[in-house]
Amino acid sequence: MNQREVVAGNSWESTLAALWKSGRDVMDVPVKEGRSGWADSWMIIKGDGNRPCIYKWLNYVSSPKAQAIAHRITGFGYSNTKMPAELDAISRAQYERLGMTRPDVLKQIDWWQSVRRRGKYLEIWNQVKAE
Repeated sequence: MNQREVVAGNSWESTLAALWKSGRDVMDVPVKEGRSGWADSWMIIKGDGNRPCIYKWLNYVSSPKAQAIAHRITGFGYSNTKMPAELDAISRAQYERLGMTRPDVLKQIDWWQSVRRRGKYLEIWNQVKAE
């Protein structure tokens, strides 16, 4: 890319954000099939819900401020709709450029699903790796 040649491919938001921050003029072109998406989550082990630190942590990581910090580091989208207001102007513009504040874009996301037959999946994957 240092020679300014054309490159096409699949990318995460973090790659686009990093390229934009470096001054690269790359485009995000949504495909007609829609965007794929996934979500991480935090889990509470059954019976551990009475520990105050758990809820302090969950409240913190879901806050606009914490999600803004995470976005500035990763470039990913986050669930708190108040998060963009916590971003500096450049980060907010990039977040909006990704379409993360547009309901029409968010409705097109095809969310990744858990593998239903995990045992069969792993069996096939191990066969592929062995060849």
